[in-house]
Amino acid sequence: MAWWYRVVESDDGTWTCRLGLHVYDTHDDLTEAVTHCSTLAADNPPSEVLVHRLDSDIEKVATF
Repeated sequence: MAWWYRVVESDDGTWTCRLGLHVYDTHDDLTEAVTHCSTLAADNPPSEVLVHRLDSDIEKVATF
């Protein structure tokens, strides 16, 4: 079973790190949020990191 770590854009421009319904934290910078989720995902393979933008675009940015 793969785990999907998600970096979700908020209306206020911040980025939230999530796994399912669990919220880890929020970052002002997308790169920081992706780095944080990637660190979490790397410790829990198989996993992927996805970025969810407000415009509904979803991008896979890492696979572990």
